[in-house]
Amino acid sequence: MQVSPPPISRTTKPARQGPFLLQPAPAELENGAESSACDIAYVNYMSPGRMGSEREESQAGVGVLAVSFSDGKVDLCLEVEKVEAKWGERDEWEEEELPLLAVYETIDLGLAAALEEGERSVGQGLQDNCPTFVKDPLYPYTLYVYHALGGHCLLLSRWLDALADITLSAEEDEEKLQKEVERTLRAQQATDVLWILKTVSIGSSTSPPPVVGLSLINDIYLGYSLLLVTSSLQLVGIELSLRIDSSLLPSSSPTTPRGISSQPPPYLSLLDSPFTIPPPLDKRSTVSSVPRLATKPPGASSALVINPDTLRFLGKTVETFRYSIRDLVSAANVVQSRLELQMKELSRQLSKLNDLSRLSDTLRKSTSSREGLAGRLERVSRNQDALLQRTDRVLQKLMDAHQPLLSTYERKWFEELARLENVVEGKGSERSLQSRAERLEGQLESLRPALEELKRKEVTGVKEAKVVESPGGLGSSQMRSLETKLAEE
Repeated sequence: MQVSPPPISRTTKPARQGPFLLQPAPAELENGAESSACDIAYVNYMSPGRMGSEREESQAGVGVLAVSFSDGKVDLCLEVEKVEAKWGERDEWEEEELPLLAVYETIDLGLAAALEEGERSVGQGLQDNCPTFVKDPLYPYTLYVYHALGGHCLLLSRWLDALADITLSAEEDEEKLQKEVERTLRAQQATDVLWILKTVSIGSSTSPPPVVGLSLINDIYLGYSLLLVTSSLQLVGIELSLRIDSSLLPSSSPTTPRGISSQPPPYLSLLDSPFTIPPPLDKRSTVSSVPRLATKPPGASSALVINPDTLRFLGKTVETFRYSIRDLVSAANVVQSRLELQMKELSRQLSKLNDLSRLSDTLRKSTSSREGLAGRLERVSRNQDALLQRTDRVLQKLMDAHQPLLSTYERKWFEELARLENVVEGKGSERSLQSRAERLEGQLESLRPALEELKRKEVTGVKEAKVVESPGGLGSSQMRSLETKLAEE
């Protein structure tokens, strides 16, 4: 047995690598605010087709590096080559090329535009702004960003799925992989950006409380929710919906094998497509209805004063609600039409179930007769018994024909059994146990009358009895000789 030596820990420090070279150079936002990097997040996205496979541990997914800036800019960079750990002094790696990051997209969160709508200074409003990333625990392609003006949600699935599928299908062919990646990058599919919470109000010059924390709750009892807290300890909760992978849903048009003519299904539903919740009624949609913090009108004091600013604020608020009500009415009409269609489908299904119930009763009555299912079961049971008997006979014949050779111990065992059989039965021998037992039974039958007589005399109190010799009786001398022979036996 070969014993390997224990591992030796490295005494050198890990080498610092970098800085990263960004190509092409990320775009700059011209919003008049100072731009400084605040937070960084790394996402390693793996295609759903690769999850759970044997290569999951050995194969890496698509690496995305996200960098947030104080002016509301977010840079999304793709990891061109995985960075591996190195040890030693930094001078040893001076000649190597810098690690490369491909800038995929520059996102503008729209913070400067929101401040301009609120008639606030962009530079002053974003002075202490620090956008921070929070990764979704359930969906790796989702990033949340909270900042002084609220929170955003970044959905990277639109273009990450395409890149992950390409790397999974063409990972062995490097040339094909490079061409597919370049084609996907030229398409420039944008990231879905959703403003989940806005603390700044339209036409308000007051400074809203900034969002200082964001947390995602994923608990079997508490559900799947998003919590945001402001500096004034105001808590905002948003219930999130679980997303279903479309690949796991059953196909609406199942394929038929070759050579088999496809026939229309016996029942066609009126609901040919799944129902999609209209955006105004969908809790996941944040475009039409953005949660806002309730603020006072601009220049308002503790007492309500009617002035042009107050009237302008009320007019904008009423107009916003009017548009929202119109969207809600349209969405309600869509839901009402879908509900009527579902009611018709329910009536058709109930009618179909009644027909099936009547057909089932008819079949049950027909199969309960002697010539029906019961008769068939009885014939099948008899055939099964006959087949079992035939199987037993065939197996016995095979065992007799292919009986294996006996071992030495088995032969000794059978010899011992034969000897014991000869001792017990003897096959005509007078010394066998069976012959001796038969002789003893005959002698016992001859002694039985005398023994009964002695027993009878003892019961009646006769202590001495004269033995009368008769042709069938035995004398005292014969009794003694018989006892002697029995003792010898």
